[in-house]
Formats: sequence, C-alpha cells, structure tokens
Amino acid sequence: GLRTSGVSFDQRPVKDRDVVEVQVAATVEGDYPSLIRFINGLERSDSFYLMDKLALASSTSGGIKLTLELRTYFRSS
Repeated sequence: GLRTSGVSFDQRPVKDRDVVEVQVAATVEGDYPSLIRFINGLERSDSFYLMDKLALASSTSGGIKLTLELRTYFRSS
C-alpha cells in the first residue's frame, strides 16, 4: 500500500576493508499503518541497515510522506 518515488543508490568500496557501502535515499508515501509496517520490516530484516535520516511530512494526497536515507554493507567479491 506504499508508493515510492525518488529512489537512488550510491555504491562505493570502503577503504582497506573487503566491503562495499551502499547508500539508499528514497521517498515513500502511504497511510500511517503502512509506513509503520515498512519501518518495522527494515528493523527486523535479516540485512543490516543504518538509518541516517528519517523525516515525515504530510503528502498532497492526504497520506504521509516518509523521506529516508540509509546505508548497508556487502562483502566485495
């Protein structure tokens, strides 16, 4: 029940480590319960995420707009 827009990814190796950092920025819109389930899914994910920014605003469609920036890491091959 969520709509996404403005999703971007930036990938870069971490110096002197065998990992790649992936930064994700996205805007997600929907109703409050859907946004809470989305955030809960990130928190309970088997993948590791660091939330750098989280902002809420009202959307023009009457719902809530969530803007977030997060990071995750993957082993480089």
